[in-house]
Amino acid sequence: MKLLPSEAQCACVCAIDPGRRKCGLAVVDETLQVREQRVVATEKIGSAVGQVRERYRLRAVLVGSGTGSAAVWERLASELADLPLLSVDERGTTLEARQRYFAANPPRGLWRLLPLSLRTPPVPYDDYVAILLAERYWQTAGTSEGKRKEERENSPSQP
Repeated sequence: MKLLPSEAQCACVCAIDPGRRKCGLAVVDETLQVREQRVVATEKIGSAVGQVRERYRLRAVLVGSGTGSAAVWERLASELADLPLLSVDERGTTLEARQRYFAANPPRGLWRLLPLSLRTPPVPYDDYVAILLAERYWQTAGTSEGKRKEERENSPSQP
C-alpha cells in the first residue's frame, strides 16, 4: 500500500481504549487532527494496529488503563516490541466521550429533548474514548523528553 504524503510524514499516535469484547482505536496526529477512528473486536486489535502502522508513522501506541487493559497490553507487547507502548490514565473519559459522540451525532426528533445524562448512544463509542486518550498524550508530550522517558520506564509490562 502506498502512503499519501500527509500520512507518511505526520507524527501520529495510535490510541486504544481496551475492553473485554471491543476496543476503541484512534490515530491522532500532533496537531490533534483525528486521522482515523473505529471500534474493533478485542481479538483483532493486533491486526488493526498493524494496518494503522502500515499507513502512518507512529510515535507510540497508547493503551488506556481501564477494563481489559492487561489482555490488550500483553497482546500488543509481543507484536510491537520496537514501538513504545504507553499506558494512559482513562479516568473520566467515558462521560466526556459520550458528550463528544452526541456533539458529532446530534439526536433527532424527540430524542433531542432528553437530557444528555439520560441518553445512550445507539452504537459503541469507544473510539471517542481513544481520541481523548491521544489528546491527553499530546497535551503532555511536549513538556519534556525526560517526561516521556519516565513514562516508558514506569509503564507496566502488564497493567
